[in-house]
Amino acid sequence: MQLAPEEYNYNKESEEITLNEERSWLIPFIDGLYIEKGIGATAFAKEWNKISKTAEDKRWTSKQV
Repeated sequence: MQLAPEEYNYNKESEEITLNEERSWLIPFIDGLYIEKGIGATAFAKEWNKISKTAEDKRWTSKQV
């Protein structure tokens, strides 16, 4: 079970959240699609699936977005 969004890491022992360098590209990608293009969650998931899977190697869904 993932406790933090994919672009962050959660440390249970210290209860700290840090940036996940491997997934940090998601933040500007989200900004670009939502702010600049105004697309919704379903279209968002379709765009993500063209370039990447989730950290669990699955396809993105609108619920995850």
